[in-house]
Amino acid sequence: MAVYQKSAERIAALTPEQFRVTQRSGTERPGTGAYLDNHEPGIYVDVVSGEPLFASSDKFESGCGWPSFTKPIEPAHVAELRDVSLGMVRIEVRSKHGDSHLGHVFPDGPRDRGGRRALLGDDHDWLRITADCQKPSTLPVRRSRGHRRGD
Repeated sequence: MAVYQKSAERIAALTPEQFRVTQRSGTERPGTGAYLDNHEPGIYVDVVSGEPLFASSDKFESGCGWPSFTKPIEPAHVAELRDVSLGMVRIEVRSKHGDSHLGHVFPDGPRDRGGRRALLGDDHDWLRITADCQKPSTLPVRRSRGHRRGD
């Protein structure tokens, strides 16, 4: 079983924008995320811990300006917390092991599938799913715009 964790090395490899979003609970401007218009099959993983978060099969067009998903791949990898910042009550989505701020849950998504999780584009990487079904950990990572490699 894979071990996912936050490390100083991974944090140091983040771009300034990724650091602001994931570690300081920042928000990027709508429509600017690297994966908003990505429609290829794959999974989205935490840029800090590498833990798998969301599948492209659960992504949908919400029109909000951020990639939107109905549910996480593994609920144990995602924490949903009450957020009362900015004078409103929302549900914040964070990665469980990396403790990265991912976005928020909104009730206007498909109700039968748990609402809309609007995720920020600089807080996750994307792994392509290939036709020969390689394990995701062996596939190359498509980096977010401006991402510095940690190695």
